[in-house]
Amino acid sequence: MNDSTLMPRARKSYFKGSGDGVEYTIHIIAPDQTHDNTGWSYKNLDKPIFRARVAQEHASRGVYKVLAPAVATSSMNIGERKDLNTPIYMPYGVLMLRNPDFPLDGVSVDPGEGISGSYAGCGFIVGNGGGILTGTHAGRAGLVGERTIVDSLAEFYKKKGVPLGRVSLRLLFSIDPELFTHPLNHEDPEWAEKNQALAHSLHARYGPEVMRGIEGKLDLDLLFRASAKPYRFREIASSRMIRRGSGFVTTREPGMKDSRNLIILARHR
Repeated sequence: MNDSTLMPRARKSYFKGSGDGVEYTIHIIAPDQTHDNTGWSYKNLDKPIFRARVAQEHASRGVYKVLAPAVATSSMNIGERKDLNTPIYMPYGVLMLRNPDFPLDGVSVDPGEGISGSYAGCGFIVGNGGGILTGTHAGRAGLVGERTIVDSLAEFYKKKGVPLGRVSLRLLFSIDPELFTHPLNHEDPEWAEKNQALAHSLHARYGPEVMRGIEGKLDLDLLFRASAKPYRFREIASSRMIRRGSGFVTTREPGMKDSRNLIILARHR
């Protein structure tokens, strides 16, 4: 199917990456029994106890200045630190920067800083090239359309003067297609029609493997690779797919629709 590795059965996992003078680590942390059914959802940042938990996870990884863009459904915007102008002073000396009035799917990050957000099966793309590191939300809406979040990343690096042949993209923590079904024979005729239209559109552009079978198993990894291929990036890679029973939540898990994992990207150099 692809060369993605499945997420190990653990509450926490991480991936270390480097290249072009940049070093980073990206972490995923699942909710535990101390959370309510929203897990690490950043909708809870107004709650002092929740803020303290979030701050502790960042501080324990050496991230004391964190960019937390307000991810909206398919905004397709990639920004910079200057676009996040609302400071949130948290315990453990952690400063979080947000901007609820400016939706961003991704942002670039400087050495010594981090990016974080709450996710439930949407992918997270780490971009690296020309000394510029980006972290970007890559959900269903950002990968199934005629324009994708990969197009936005390509434009961002081009505007920064970085040849795409120097840029690597890696997708992490996307939902296993075995979980991410869009039944073509859905019991609700309206949803069946929508799923069939989506399958027809994706098959015409990328082939039948990106959305497979009568179950409509949607493969975000293959969609990511297919949309990135024309740009001839230096590297297109993926890893750490989330599967059922991994300990990490997805919106397709029973009772977990509103729950979220915490993802932290820490740039070391």
